[in-house]
Amino acid sequence: MNIFVGESWIEFIAQGIDVNPSLSNDAVSEHVAPLIAEIVSAVRNAPAPEKLWVAPASTGILPADCSVYATADEFRSEFGTAEEVLISDGNDGEGWGIDNAAWTIVGVDRCMWVPESTGQTWPLYITALPGGEWGYDRSSVFMTADGTVQAVSVIGAERATFGCHVYSGFCTLDTVIAGNWVQLSAEQALIGAAGDVQALLIGIVERAVPRFSA
Repeated sequence: MNIFVGESWIEFIAQGIDVNPSLSNDAVSEHVAPLIAEIVSAVRNAPAPEKLWVAPASTGILPADCSVYATADEFRSEFGTAEEVLISDGNDGEGWGIDNAAWTIVGVDRCMWVPESTGQTWPLYITALPGGEWGYDRSSVFMTADGTVQAVSVIGAERATFGCHVYSGFCTLDTVIAGNWVQLSAEQALIGAAGDVQALLIGIVERAVPRFSA
C-alpha cells in the first residue's frame, strides 16, 4: 500500500498477518487499518525534515558513463559469455517505487550489466552514493560485526569490505573511493568460489579508478 501524507511517501508492506487466509483483501485491509492510521499519524505529526544532505565539495567525481567500470567486452570476458550485453544506469522507469525515488533525490548512481538471456536479473550491478563515505563508515561497523564481511585491500580505494550473502546468492564489495561509497555486487553462481568473486570485483575497481578522471 502506498500513502502520500503531506510531502511524505509511505510504502506499507506487511507479512505474517494473523488472519484467516480465506479473508478478502478488503477484510485484511480493515484488520490492519488501525496500524496504518497510527503510522500515518506519526508521519503527519513529525517535525519538518531538515534541508536535504548534499555531498561535500571535496568529494571526487564519479563517472557518468557506466562503461568506465566495465565495458561490454570486459564483462563478457569476466563472466564467460558471448551474448549481447545491455549496460544500463537503471533509470528506465521500470520498477519505480519508494526506493527509486529516494535514490533519485539523493543522487545515487546505478549501473547494471544485463546479458540478453538473463531477463530481469543483473549478474553485475554497481551503486554509488556521491560523498557517501559517512554512510560506508557507519554501515561497515554492522557489516563486519559477525565476521561474514571482512576488510580487504583495494588499490584506488581508501577502505573496502567484502562478503557473500547466502540469502541473495550475491557477493558484495563495498568501497570508499575519493569520499564516495561505491558498492559492487556480482552473482556468485556465475563466477565460482567467494575468492574468485572477490578477485573479480577488486579487479574491476582497480581497473576503473584510473579511468575516473580520463
